[in-house]
Amino acid sequence: MIYAYMLENTSQYLYIDNSILIEFLNANKIEEDNLYIDAIDDARRTELMKLIEVLDRGDTLIVRSIADLSNNIEDVANALKRLYEDNIDLISLKENYYTYKSYYQAFLDFSSMQIYWQEQKRLMGIQRAKKEKKMGRKKSKDKIETALKLYDTRKFAVKDILKISGISSSTLYRELKKRNKDSGE
Repeated sequence: MIYAYMLENTSQYLYIDNSILIEFLNANKIEEDNLYIDAIDDARRTELMKLIEVLDRGDTLIVRSIADLSNNIEDVANALKRLYEDNIDLISLKENYYTYKSYYQAFLDFSSMQIYWQEQKRLMGIQRAKKEKKMGRKKSKDKIETALKLYDTRKFAVKDILKISGISSSTLYRELKKRNKDSGE
């Protein structure tokens, strides 16, 4: 039996061009019941796990790319190993230069995939931070407080205050400006 797996573009930061897979599914009239879809930002790959349980020896799995099988190398390696051991044909429309039997062996040489997943993780982190309105570096209130107290003593040069407190000059001047604005000066 032929099955297909796809990641749905649900993120404004990550985009996968699924057109090649959609064209293949339409041209080969793959049954809708045999299509499993996960959201691109679903790191658990819930539908993929269901699909892997359904697959039997001799079935064929069509994917856009083997990178869609997980968000990390270890899980992709496990998925490829299981498919290989259970004699399930894997067809990647993006990496069609490998035969299904060579995916597992070739996977050991894929160093670029780690970079791909790190970038996905970074972009998902940015998306989550924007949603939670927590963009930028975390401010160390203690360090800023220490720097302002040192500045107020007028006994230290700015470069010494920065060295002692561990904050940047832009942070110090931003906080001083904010404090002056708040006090009405």
